[in-house]
Amino acid sequence: ENVKILIADYIIHPDSKGYYSIDISPNVYNMAVFLSGYKTQTKDEIKVSEGLTTRKVNFTLKSLK
Repeated sequence: ENVKILIADYIIHPDSKGYYSIDISPNVYNMAVFLSGYKTQTKDEIKVSEGLTTRKVNFTLKSLK
């Protein structure tokens, strides 16, 4: 599907199982997930630390219908 994940100035697309990854600088980020026909989901203040993997930033999209 055409799911788009926005974090910082990047747009990424999850794979067919919904997994995604991105290498970004340590900081605190807000994320948003978009898919036509579904409510946009956001998560704020996701901390990315140097040398660590940030895991389990999951989203569940709800239909607009």
